[in-house]
Amino acid sequence: MKRSGQLFLWIFRRWRLLERKAQDKCTLIFTTIVSTGKNKLSIKQTYYVVALAILPMASVAQRTYWQQRVNYDMDVRLVDSSRSLDGLAKITYINNSPDTLHYIWFHLWPNAYKNDRTAFSEQLLRNGRTDFYFSDEKDRGYINKLDFRIDGSPVQTEDHPQYIDAIKVMLLTPLAPGDSVQVNTPFHVKLPKEFSRSGYNGRGYAITQWYPKPAVYDAAGWHVMPYLENGEYFAEFGRYRVNIEVPQDYIVAATGLLLDQDELSMLRLGSIKTKPPLKTTHLPGKKPVGTKAKKTTTPFSSSAYKTLHYVQDSIHDFAWFASREFLVNHRSVQLPSGRNVDVFCYYYPESAGIWEKAVEYSAEALKFRSRQLFEYPYSSVSIVQGVKKSSEGMEYPMITYISSSSGGVLLDFLIGHEIGHNWFQGMIASNERDHPWMDEGMNSFIDRRYMQHKYGKPGITPSMLGLKSGVEKKLPEDPELFLMNTILAFHAGQPIASTSEQLITENYGVVPYLQTAKWLEGLEHNLGQAAFNSALNNYVSSWKFRHPSPSDFKVAIEQQANHNVDSFFMALSNTSSFRPGKRSIRPTFGFDLKDYEHVQYINFLPVPGYNKYDKFMLGLAIHNYNLPVSKLQFLFVPMFATGSSKLNFIFHSDFTNRLDRWDEKWMFSIDAQSFSKNISLDSIGRKQYERYLKVAPSITYQFPGKPGGSQQTYLRFKTYFINEKEFAGFGYLPGDSLFSSPFVRNSNSTSRYLNELSFVIAHNRALYPNDWLLQLQQGDGFLRANATGNYFFNYKKYGGLSVRLFASKFSYIGSANKNDPRLARYQPKLLGITGEEDFTYSNYFVGRTASYASASGGISNQGLAAQQVMIRDGGFKMRLDYFDFLQGRSDNWVSSININTTLPPGIFPVNLPLKLFLDLGTASGNWKSSYEGARFMYVGGLQLSLLKSLINVYAPIVYSKDIRDNLKSVPELNSFGKRLTFSFDIQRLQLRRLLMNNFPL
Repeated sequence: MKRSGQLFLWIFRRWRLLERKAQDKCTLIFTTIVSTGKNKLSIKQTYYVVALAILPMASVAQRTYWQQRVNYDMDVRLVDSSRSLDGLAKITYINNSPDTLHYIWFHLWPNAYKNDRTAFSEQLLRNGRTDFYFSDEKDRGYINKLDFRIDGSPVQTEDHPQYIDAIKVMLLTPLAPGDSVQVNTPFHVKLPKEFSRSGYNGRGYAITQWYPKPAVYDAAGWHVMPYLENGEYFAEFGRYRVNIEVPQDYIVAATGLLLDQDELSMLRLGSIKTKPPLKTTHLPGKKPVGTKAKKTTTPFSSSAYKTLHYVQDSIHDFAWFASREFLVNHRSVQLPSGRNVDVFCYYYPESAGIWEKAVEYSAEALKFRSRQLFEYPYSSVSIVQGVKKSSEGMEYPMITYISSSSGGVLLDFLIGHEIGHNWFQGMIASNERDHPWMDEGMNSFIDRRYMQHKYGKPGITPSMLGLKSGVEKKLPEDPELFLMNTILAFHAGQPIASTSEQLITENYGVVPYLQTAKWLEGLEHNLGQAAFNSALNNYVSSWKFRHPSPSDFKVAIEQQANHNVDSFFMALSNTSSFRPGKRSIRPTFGFDLKDYEHVQYINFLPVPGYNKYDKFMLGLAIHNYNLPVSKLQFLFVPMFATGSSKLNFIFHSDFTNRLDRWDEKWMFSIDAQSFSKNISLDSIGRKQYERYLKVAPSITYQFPGKPGGSQQTYLRFKTYFINEKEFAGFGYLPGDSLFSSPFVRNSNSTSRYLNELSFVIAHNRALYPNDWLLQLQQGDGFLRANATGNYFFNYKKYGGLSVRLFASKFSYIGSANKNDPRLARYQPKLLGITGEEDFTYSNYFVGRTASYASASGGISNQGLAAQQVMIRDGGFKMRLDYFDFLQGRSDNWVSSININTTLPPGIFPVNLPLKLFLDLGTASGNWKSSYEGARFMYVGGLQLSLLKSLINVYAPIVYSKDIRDNLKSVPELNSFGKRLTFSFDIQRLQLRRLLMNNFPL
C-alpha cells in the first residue's frame, strides 16, 4: 500500500503540472490554428490538446492554490580580515502543500563561486567573460561548515547530481501537510571578489544570496536552480529575523526594519556614530516587540563589533551591504494613505553631486508606483551605490544596488526601475528564472508610464542625456526601441516567453524588458486603458505575496476585462522580426538614425587612401550600412589618386536573406576594386602603371546555429574575375652601357579567373576560440586544396598562445601545364607571401610589387614596402626575395605550424604588446633524395601587435641554417632593420571576433 500510495502521489503531482502547462500552451496552439489555417498538429501540440481534453476530469481540489512558507532566524558576523561570514541559521519550513515531504532542497548559492565548473562560470564563458574562470583561488568563494540538524539530531544530505550549489536535506520524519519543521545549521561563507552580485569590491561588501535557502516547492514540484549571472531568483515568502555583527565603523544598508533606534536615528540624520545602539524599538503599525531588543549581541560578539537587528515579514529574500565610506541621505515620504516610509540613499563621497537627488527620485518612484499598483507596504526602502560596473542595478526586497555613475534622468530611471521591483517580483513573486518577462517586462511597462508622466516621453531620449554636440539630432527618439528593432532586423529576436537561460546576452536586456513592455502597451490599446487598468489591478491585488504564472496573469486579465486575449498571449511564444515598410531615400553626411523606420539613409563620408604607386588618394565612401540592417547593402568608395591621376574604387554589395532558424541565411555578394600595382617610365620619361580590376561574385549559405552558441558554420562559393594590365618588356636608353635607365616598351592586358569553394567552422568563444577552413581553388591549369586551422589557448593572467596549422596540396590540370612559370604564383610556399602572390587581391599592400624574387627593370620599388608580408600559406614572417630557392615553394605540397605567445607583463619598463613567434614548416621538395638542405625550415623572433593584431611587425632573430648562410652572402640585406617585416591582417578581420560575441551579424 505504501508503494501504491507513492505512485498515486507521483501521478497526482504530474497531473497538476500537466494542468498548469496546458493552461499556458493550449490557447496559443488553438490561436495558431485559427490565424494560420494550419490543420495539423505536431506531436508536442497534440500532447497538450489531449491534456486539455482530459483535465476537466480532475477534482476541484487539485486546482486550489497553495504555497509554502519559510521563516528565518539568523545571526551573522562579517569577518573583515578574511572577507568572510560566520553564521547560524534557524529555518522553519511550513508545509502548506497537500503532499507529504521527505526532504527539502536547499540552494547554497555561494558555491557558484567555488570553481570554474559551476553553471555560473559556464554561463560567464558563454557571455564572453573569462575573468572568473581565470581568477585566483583567493578571489573565489564558497559556503561550508554546514551541519544540518533537526531537533539537535544530524540529518543526511545528498549532493545535487548536476549543481554544486544545491543540496538535498533529508528529513528525520515525513513532513505532513500543515506541519512544520525547523532545520538549523551553522555556515561559513568565503566571500568572492564581486564578479557578479555578491562579494567584496575594495570599498565594501555586497552580501546577497549568502545563506542556505530552501528552493520553491509548488504544484510543479521542486524548483532547484543554480546561481546564474543572467537569470534571477524564485523563493518562498516568510518572516526574517536577522542579527548582523560588523566592525563598529561600518555603515550597513539592509533589507528589513532596523530595530536599533540609535542607529536608525543616525541614519535619518545622515551620519553614523560607533557607540552601541539603544534597545528600544517597535514596528510602526504593529504591537511593540518590547522595550529592549531581544538580543544585544550575537554568539560572535566582541567589543570591536556592533550588532544590528532587523526583522521583516512577507519577503522572500534578505540582502545587506556594508562599507566604511558610505554617505547617507534620508527622507520621509508620505504615501497616499498618509503612512510615512523612510527612504535611505547610501553612496560614496565622490558621487555626492551625482546622487544629491537620489532621495527625491526614490520618493517619486514610491509614490507613483503606489498609485499605479498598490501602496508600498514596508516601512523603508534603501538605494545603495555599487562599485561593480557589469550591471546597472539589482533589486532585493526593500533595497536595491545601483552601479551607475550617471546622474540626472538616467539615475532617476534606474532608481525607479529597481524600486519598482519591490512590486514585480518582490511582492508579485513570479518565477524570474522561467518567466523573466513577468518581472522585468511588467516593471518596464510601469517605467514607461513613469517617464511619460514625468518627462513626456516613455523612454530616455538623447536630449534627456544632455547630448548637445549636434549628434543628438541624428539619433532616434527612442533608443531602446531602436535597439530592439536592430536586433529583430538581424532575425536575432527570441520569444518573450523564453526562460532566462534561453536568452542570449544581447536579448536579455531587450526581450523581457522593452519587448514585453511594448506587448503590454499593445494589450492596453486593444482593451482600452480603463479596462486594462482594472484588469492589471485585479492581477496585482490577487497575487500580492504569491507566485503567479503566465496563465494566472491571463486569467486575471480576462476575468476583469471580459475580453478574449488568446491572440496576444500567442505572441509571447512567437519570435518577432523588424521589417520596415517602404522608405524614402535621403542623403546624409556621416550617419543618421533619426527617422530610420521611414527613411533609407545614404551616407557620405570622406576617406583617405595610399599606396606606393597611386600615392595619396582622396575618396568618398557612399553606403547604406545602417542600423537596423537592410536586406540589400552596398559600399562604393571612388578614390582619386594624386600620384597616378587615376580613378580607383572599392565596391561591395550583398543581399542577405535571413531564414527563420537562428543564424541561418543565404547571402549573395559582389566585390570589385581597381588600383595601380606598379610604376615605370616609357621611352620619353612618362609614368606608366600596371593596374588590376577585380570583380568577385559569391554565394554563401550559413548553417543554422543555437541561440547563444559559439559555433558559426558556412559554405561559400566565390569566383574571381581579374583583369591585369602588366608591363610586357623593358628597353634601355641608347648609349647606356650600364643599362641603368630602363623603360617600358609596351603593356599587355590579360584576364584570368579563379573558382573558390570554402567551408568554415568557427567557434567565436571567449575560452579557446578557434576556426577551421577547408578550401578548394581552381584556375586555368591548376587545382589547389588548402586546410587552415587557428586555435587560441588562453593564459590565466595575460593573453595566450596562438597556434596556426596549414597544409596545402597543389596539382596541375593537364600535363601541358606542368612547370608553366605562370602558375608559380598559385603554388603554396612557406616564406612570407608578397603582393604579387596575393593572386586574389584579397589583402591591402602598400607596395604590391615592391620587389620580386627575380627582379628586372622598372623604377626601383624596394624599401619599406618590400618588407610587407601576407599571413597566408606557410605564414613565415620573413621575405627573401633575392633567394628564390629558399621560398619553400612547391608544386606538390606544403605544411607548416605558426606559433606566437604573449609575454608576461613587467618584462619591459613600459607595457608593450610584444609576443614571441616561431614558424616551422616543410615542403615536398625538402624530402627528395637529391635535396641537400634541412627537411624543415624555421624562423623565430619578436612580434609587435597593434589594433587587435590587425597590424603586426615582426623581427626575425633565429632562423634555419640555409637562410642564415645565404643571408651572409648579402650583408646589405642582413641587418636587423632589413630583416623586419610587417603585415596588415585584413583577411583575419571579422566583426564577430572583434566583438567577442555570438550575435548573428
